[in-house]
Amino acid sequence: MSRDLQEGRHWSPESLAALHNAKENAWFIALGHLPAGRYRATLGMNGQMEGIAQFVSAGFEIADFPLQCADKGQIAFFLVVDRSSVHYLRLKSSKAQTLSSLGIQSAD
Repeated sequence: MSRDLQEGRHWSPESLAALHNAKENAWFIALGHLPAGRYRATLGMNGQMEGIAQFVSAGFEIADFPLQCADKGQIAFFLVVDRSSVHYLRLKSSKAQTLSSLGIQSAD
C-alpha cells in the first residue's frame, strides 16, 4: 500500500503524536513511495533535541543523520533516494522533547 510523496508533504503534531513511542522517545514514520531524487526533511522541535534520524529504504538500507537542536526550533537535512521505493524515517531523541512537525519536500 504505497503512495507517491505529494509535493510539500507535512505531518502535524497530532499525526506525529500517534506515531510516537513514549517509552523510547522515538518516532517511526512511513514516508510512502519516493521516486529517485533529492529531498529536504525539516523537523520542528518543541525544545532541545539530541538524537539520530534514520532514513530507511524498503530494502532496509539505512542512512544515519545525527540531530542536535539547542532550543525550540528546526533541524533540516537532505535525503538522497537512489532507487524509487517505499521509505521510512525513524527518529530517536535522548531528550524528553517532542517532535512538533515534519515536512518532506523535493529538493531537485
